[in-house]
Amino acid sequence: MSTARNAPCPCGSGRKYKHCCGRSAPSNAGRAGEAQLAQQLQQGLQAGRFPDVRRFTQDLISRGQGTHLVYRALADACAGEQDFLAAYDAYRKALSLKPADFVTLYNTGTAALRLERFDDAVQYLRKALKKRPRDPQVMTSYGVALAQLGRYAEAQQNFQHLIGIHPEHVDGYINLAVLHSVTGELEIAEQMLDKAERIAGPTLQTVLNRGLLAVKQGRPQDAITIYRRLLSERPREPFFLENLEAALAAHGDWEGAAEVAGTLRALDPTNKGALCRQALATAKGGDLEQALALLSPLRDSGDIEIETTFAQCYSEFGLIEKSVHWYRKVLDKAPLNPAANSAGTFLRHYLPGEREEELVATARHYMADVESRTAPRIRRRRGCVRARDGRIRLGFVSADLRRHSVGYFMKPVFENLDASRFEVFVYDNSRSQDDMTASMQQHVPHWRFIESVDDAKAASLIAADKIDILVDLSGLTAGHRLPLFAYRPAPLQVTWLGYPATTGLSRMDYRIVDAYTDPEGLTEQWHTETLWRLPEVFSVYSPPTEAPPVAPTPAKEKGYVTFGTFNNYNKLNDEVLDLWADILLRVPDSRVMLKSFAFKHAQTREHVISLFESRGIERERVSVLEPDKGLVEHLSRYGELDIGLDPFPYCGTTTTCEALWMGVPVVSLTGQTHRARVGFSQLSNIGLPELAVPDKEAYIEKAVELADDLETLDALRAGMRERMRQSPLTDAPRFVRHLEEAFEAMCRG
Repeated sequence: MSTARNAPCPCGSGRKYKHCCGRSAPSNAGRAGEAQLAQQLQQGLQAGRFPDVRRFTQDLISRGQGTHLVYRALADACAGEQDFLAAYDAYRKALSLKPADFVTLYNTGTAALRLERFDDAVQYLRKALKKRPRDPQVMTSYGVALAQLGRYAEAQQNFQHLIGIHPEHVDGYINLAVLHSVTGELEIAEQMLDKAERIAGPTLQTVLNRGLLAVKQGRPQDAITIYRRLLSERPREPFFLENLEAALAAHGDWEGAAEVAGTLRALDPTNKGALCRQALATAKGGDLEQALALLSPLRDSGDIEIETTFAQCYSEFGLIEKSVHWYRKVLDKAPLNPAANSAGTFLRHYLPGEREEELVATARHYMADVESRTAPRIRRRRGCVRARDGRIRLGFVSADLRRHSVGYFMKPVFENLDASRFEVFVYDNSRSQDDMTASMQQHVPHWRFIESVDDAKAASLIAADKIDILVDLSGLTAGHRLPLFAYRPAPLQVTWLGYPATTGLSRMDYRIVDAYTDPEGLTEQWHTETLWRLPEVFSVYSPPTEAPPVAPTPAKEKGYVTFGTFNNYNKLNDEVLDLWADILLRVPDSRVMLKSFAFKHAQTREHVISLFESRGIERERVSVLEPDKGLVEHLSRYGELDIGLDPFPYCGTTTTCEALWMGVPVVSLTGQTHRARVGFSQLSNIGLPELAVPDKEAYIEKAVELADDLETLDALRAGMRERMRQSPLTDAPRFVRHLEEAFEAMCRG
């Protein structure tokens, strides 16, 4: 609608339209009128009269007077009102009328940034940079856009150039710190923050980044100190509280994390995320009853986040059936929910009676949806695109490269891979590091952190690294990044080690196994991947150098046999407990000893004892132990076991190796799936396949047989460590040669 000549001018000057902008419209004014219009529009924008300027410029455009100046003012007004989509469209129209205008190029690029159209942002900002190659604002925005696309090397180069031209530019150093943190160069990140603070002193940005960096470096206590200092000045700042909560969780202070989450709820009673985190932290701190009480008012709300938290709390206490029940409730409403499809499916592998066909169908269905929403970065190729030096580039994706089962099995791999044939990259999805991480980093030249990087950007980073074979070490376990693999950032993609089943991804090419876990013809139908069988064993165990000597057979001293396991409590289902109770009833005066992280909770310890009591086993015969504080103490505890009992249908892996290294023979029940055959693989590889039995009755008989023959048990114990030393299970150089040959054969196609 046109503005009446006697109406107030829309530019907000307070004068009549005919005496203001109406007399300087571009159609009837020359260069002087254009200048006057520009001045008036600028005055309106500077005064913050964005709605007035927006209406006025739209009026001019409706009357066919939409010049570059008018469209740019309209865009500026839209941006001032935070309407970046309209601003972006108007800037692009202005550019169509004056393509080389620097200010419009820059503003179009920054509007694209706000809209997360990062490819467009890079395009416009690059053009602006060509016009003013030393402009710090343009260089900063351009670097941010590159980083958002996962083009970290280019972004780093850009910011290095920026501080080379403008050595006092604080944001340049801060952005470099963030980039070096993402790419795993934590010491350099710290140096960049030091330089920023030498110029401007500690700022909110540098202090916050120091806190985040401290958590990544495995120093959450330092981050806690930083965030508490910030909160002493601004005690109600939610962002500071959220960072403190995360640091406390990383430090294992669950009581503190729950308290901070409660503070966030007090500030905003509608903060459902804080409620869920408070409940989960309370559960992790050992109080399931209180955790459930926090959630109970919303128990029947049908809210997916609440139901997921119920599932997580029950899982924390090893109550797998209840956890799976809540995940199923989520799937009933949201069949493609990521948490329910990942954690829920993984937990179902612990339960006896789960049909493999259903587990596979669930994984396939979820991953088919993920793949339908992602375009592959790279096509699968026969043969690798090798680096100029002829080496194969291997990338490993994991959140568990620390004191975790995956870390224990990967450490000898990193130590023995031939650097003349393979260039190794790690994409670490963990929030923190420990001493084992640091040890592995010494053998990996490229260690990237991707925990704070979304899947699309991480895929771009991996593609830019020109990885030949990308290896998933997580499957559907916590911290996995399988949607990243849906982008296919590498020509060959492999899953291995961390998960006992298919990923469900059609774009995952291979799964590494062995002929014991997955003999030909047994498990192929349950995989989307092609199975690649290593010659002897699918993983290698590196015995800890600090392991104490093998202790004498405890039954000889105590006068009774002690059975036991230090496996995850999640693996101890009713069928397992029934069988173990039968063994205890068959062996008079025998005892059972269990140890698991879940047993740090007194409620769980008492629950397990009651389960044995309900099966006729006196509580005096049952020891349920909290985790030991250190590795030496943990391994020494095996000196109290005579015979290890492997759970089923999900066998032990690390715990079986530890027990054997400490001289404890392990009885395992062999099933029809990978997870039920790992014990068979490990025992076969040390020359004791007879300890892996085919059915429950044989399991009982083998355990009783060993308990009745202390001389044989003693001889097994005395020779077990040397047996392990001489086996493929602990021969890291031999195993890694087989793994290298597999990777090279995959590359050859």
